[in-house]
Amino acid sequence: VAKLEDDAEAGIAAILAAGVTVGLNGAVLFASAFASLAAADAAAAAANVSIFLDNDYTLAGDTTLAAHWVYGGRKITLNGHTLTMTSFFAPARQMFDVSSGGTFVAPVPFPAFAELFGAVGDGTTDDTTALQFTVDWISANGGGTLQGLGKIYVGNIVVKKGVTLRGNAGGYGYDSSNPVPETTFKAAGTGVVVDTESGTGIHGIHLAN
Repeated sequence: VAKLEDDAEAGIAAILAAGVTVGLNGAVLFASAFASLAAADAAAAAANVSIFLDNDYTLAGDTTLAAHWVYGGRKITLNGHTLTMTSFFAPARQMFDVSSGGTFVAPVPFPAFAELFGAVGDGTTDDTTALQFTVDWISANGGGTLQGLGKIYVGNIVVKKGVTLRGNAGGYGYDSSNPVPETTFKAAGTGVVVDTESGTGIHGIHLAN
């Protein structure tokens, strides 16, 4: 999965660097060409084309985006507001900054990645905010799978109804014959590493103190 995500990001980067205007749905627009997030979205929606998020934005209020947005190396900061999106695509890279709070309403892809909201998975950074935000988003938008990428995620989270927490194959402890690293959830201080509500699932995850 990680290799596919890296390939997807490389492909997007090449398109951005070349300034290609032909692509998804026949054409692609670039957000940086417009004066505002709203203007970029309106133009892409009216033309029925995809638009690359190649500019940073911070929401000043609750916002609804109607176009199909594609990861372009930049992010939208929710800033405590609600962002509603009809459609988006991103590899396992940060597209939304939720450090200052907010709510995300959008269809949940399969699988979903906490990296979308800023999880790092380096075994040191506290990823609690990004992990819990991802779980809450999945649970509130019809359920789905939060996929780990063979990293060490530090945090204390509650897995809610309709959410499956899934690691990689062979993720139950260390297996020297398996070249894919295990997905580990490590406690951020004291407390339960992963708590669960009814209607959840956990597969292929290694837990550590």
